Amino acid sequence: VQNLTAKAKASAGVPAGHEEPLFCAWCLDAAAGRLKFREKDLEETLQQVKLERDAAVQNLTAKLHEKEAEALVWKKKYDRLHAEKKELQNIVAEFQNMTLEMMADCQVLKELAKQLQKALDEKQQAVSTMKEFYFEFFSLFTKQKEAIEGFQKIFSPTALC
Repeated sequence: VQNLTAKAKASAGVPAGHEEPLFCAWCLDAAAGRLKFREKDLEETLQQVKLERDAAVQNLTAKLHEKEAEALVWKKKYDRLHAEKKELQNIVAEFQNMTLEMMADCQVLKELAKQLQKALDEKQQAVSTMKEFYFEFFSLFTKQKEAIEGFQKIFSPTALC
């Protein structure tokens, strides 16, 4: 405190060692000069802080614009990938539908094949039955023919004489 008082007296032009009352005019003038010096320092510091703040705001604004541009790029990538995903989902759904249709068609073909085989078996059975019937019919005709020929030999006019 004494050092500050000595400096204040020296700046106000008061000789060293000269003591005056605490509230004298030169003390007030010295304090006012000191306050003006401090006010000037404060204004310079305030200007410096404002400049630093403006630079920081510009820096942050630039970073913000950079991040917004980066976010836009990522959004475009997301939208593109989302569209590709939707397209792939549609392809998979279409493939599943085709697979189900093919499985249903295959099942229908199996059923038709079973029905066809059953019809072929029935046809073969009918053909076999008809063969047996015709064979028996032919055998019967053959026996009747032989019998008729036998009667003709016996009852023929040449045989009667």
